[in-house]
Amino acid sequence: MMRRQFRIAPMLGLALFASACGRAPISFDKAGWAAERGNYDRKSSRGAMVGGLDEAGIVIGAPRERVRALLGEPDSTGPQADIYFLGRSATGPGFETYRIDYEPGNRVRAASVRRS
Repeated sequence: MMRRQFRIAPMLGLALFASACGRAPISFDKAGWAAERGNYDRKSSRGAMVGGLDEAGIVIGAPRERVRALLGEPDSTGPQADIYFLGRSATGPGFETYRIDYEPGNRVRAASVRRS
């Protein structure tokens, strides 16, 4: 009897972890990303696509022009950063953004998801 309980506990823990992670990752889709522009209040598929952005070419050293050709105009921008809104956080009450920082010369220095 005890043996069965110990087998179920790890599986239950794994299921809880998976459900807490929020969005299931999906491949980057340029048209799908563009369709979510302006979606600030609802669930957005952009957050699930972030994991595929490196395969699409959003990598350290990539030129800003390539980033914008793939992702379109950012929702917010500055001289050294572009910000794309990802919508409501899957893990809490806040919102998520994808921030891309550029070094002088307009090449990607860093990219990260941020929650507010």
